[in-house]
Amino acid sequence: MKKKRMVILAWALAAGLLAGCTAPASSQPPEESKSILEEAPVEEGLSPVGSRWYEEPVEEVIPSPDYGELVPYVGAVYYQMLPGENGEQVQDTAPSSLFGLMTLEGQVVLDPVCTGIYPAQYRDRTGELVVLPVWELFQADPEAAFGEGERMALCAKDGSWSTGFLYDGAAASPMGLFAGGTEGMFLLDPETGGVQTFWSWEELGVQSPEQIPWTGGDVDSTVHWAGDLLYLGTWGENWDTALLLDPEEGTAFTMPAQEWYEQEASYLLPGEEGWRVEAAADGTVTVSRGEESYTFPTPLSEDPYPYAREDRVIFQDRALGRFAVTTLEGRTILPAQDGEMSVLACEGGFYFAVRSAPEADWALYSWDGQPLATLLGETGSWCGEAGPLVRVSWEDGVAYYRPETGECVFRTYFALENQTEGAGEDA
Repeated sequence: MKKKRMVILAWALAAGLLAGCTAPASSQPPEESKSILEEAPVEEGLSPVGSRWYEEPVEEVIPSPDYGELVPYVGAVYYQMLPGENGEQVQDTAPSSLFGLMTLEGQVVLDPVCTGIYPAQYRDRTGELVVLPVWELFQADPEAAFGEGERMALCAKDGSWSTGFLYDGAAASPMGLFAGGTEGMFLLDPETGGVQTFWSWEELGVQSPEQIPWTGGDVDSTVHWAGDLLYLGTWGENWDTALLLDPEEGTAFTMPAQEWYEQEASYLLPGEEGWRVEAAADGTVTVSRGEESYTFPTPLSEDPYPYAREDRVIFQDRALGRFAVTTLEGRTILPAQDGEMSVLACEGGFYFAVRSAPEADWALYSWDGQPLATLLGETGSWCGEAGPLVRVSWEDGVAYYRPETGECVFRTYFALENQTEGAGEDA
């Protein structure tokens, strides 16, 4: 009953925050985007913003060709149960987030019933991330032990298809998505979600599917694509045997784990060399890559370890609360100043978000240092990305903005009641 209670709680939070917003129970959007708290205003702070696509709560993505791009949003919080020192379950002192999906206009299409939403991605032979047009949605009982009973759903980033929470885990690849379920493993088409191939666990030589390392540990120890093979973990009495799937041949085979580690390392090709940034004692900075090199006076002597991000050099002293940004050649983008600065890598472009203490709002700048918009925030807020949107988060709420205009498309607040009381109850 705990999981059902938490789902209802997430629904209740979302429904309460979306009070006053109605939408047709179909795949068509509402004619107008209304405030999500027209009937339940917040006494203090900024007004909530957003709307619902469906009037009823939505626990799984309802496929539709009409949504457009979907992005994750934080819509509720909960207190996670973690392993204690003596093996008992203890409640985390800080809240964790529950996620849903919304359109770029701030219309909720999935209520916050997910403990995590991530892009489906893999690394190519140069180590670069390749992102598929698919969201991986995780759902677990937030009141159970960490990760216990976790299930995964897959859906197109535009919501045109969805699997429901059918899988234990998945791994992206150039061939599609390998998704493990109760009966075996499916290879799904990332464009349609259709099944391309199926292998039973017996065919793959897996006797204990529940032990497949879909998550946990580092990337190299979990199920992942490498070269032209799918790694399915190490097995055997001493965990010294690697299990691999060759999708082209359609067969699974094993090899000594150490041999596999060496073979996997041989798959990697040299990637593009990055920019190296060194600050000298004479107050200069040298930026170099190969035979190309630039030297210029540092704009922020307090930072002995500046770094390059794309074609910009970032200087930050977080202890003193100072920052500066230049080009690789040393041209000023943002002059040295007091405050907090975040580099945002949104879909479609890079931005700088700047806040001067003790201000609550953020000033958004283009990659060239041109002022774009003011993003309203709360005291102690921080900035991040959400697809093409900018996310401003604070202790009990979050807001999402269009970077090019500063328009807020979604803003909501959380109930931060400590869950310790009644944490063991099973209503």
